Amino acid sequence: MKFVLSLLLIAAAAVAGYVFEPQLRQALTGQVPAEVSSRSIPEATPTVITYTPEQLPKEILIRAGATITLEGSGLKMKAETGATVPLLRIEGNQVIFDTGSGTGSVAMSETDLAEQLSRLTKNPPPQPAPSAPPSPPVAIPSPIPSGEVEKPVETTMEGDSLTPDAPAPVPPVPPTPPEETVITPTVVAMQRSLENGDVTEFNRSQIVEWTTGPDEIKDGQPYQTGMVTCEVTTIFGSKHIQAKAYIQNEKVVNWVWPKSGAKIK
Repeated sequence: MKFVLSLLLIAAAAVAGYVFEPQLRQALTGQVPAEVSSRSIPEATPTVITYTPEQLPKEILIRAGATITLEGSGLKMKAETGATVPLLRIEGNQVIFDTGSGTGSVAMSETDLAEQLSRLTKNPPPQPAPSAPPSPPVAIPSPIPSGEVEKPVETTMEGDSLTPDAPAPVPPVPPTPPEETVITPTVVAMQRSLENGDVTEFNRSQIVEWTTGPDEIKDGQPYQTGMVTCEVTTIFGSKHIQAKAYIQNEKVVNWVWPKSGAKIK
């Protein structure tokens, strides 16, 4: 009987300790038991992969239908066909590339850059092995296949000489006559400015149209305005862009891009 009573007292003490232990700990030590929660487990920090300029691909493919922005002029154009261009750098989600006559930008999602970087992550480039001294080149003669006879070049007789057959000449396409330009003091001022080399991003030979614009007030000053249309060649073909001139006293004061208002160098 005493043994059973002892077991009951021990069980009662265990239950009391389980129930009142947090309050007793705070009363005796002043410490509050910490709550264990799954939220206290730190989340894994995602690994950020960075690439050095040497690891980036030299070229990227711009997909057909991508929207391209030409730097400086701010001209936006659609890529009718895909094109491979030299990669210059990455700015955020924009890819900066070389157009051949300047720089352009396109969204990374409209190129194959992500696919190339994914392949680079899965298959990192091997470390270069120590270079060995180059072996001297050995000239190996090309074997002549047995039984093969060199085919003679077909020729035709023209006067006293033999000449190879040539394709028939294609008649040249007559150029489209340029539209007649009305010579005004504004046009004369713009022509003189380009002849003096006031801008370097285009020249007079690229101008396909000269127009006189309305008078404007800018920064409290009156100006005459003029507009020129230039033909520029990019990797996506020839395009027409416009430039605007602000003129005072029959002299060009500034050249700007009409869309962005940026000054033309």
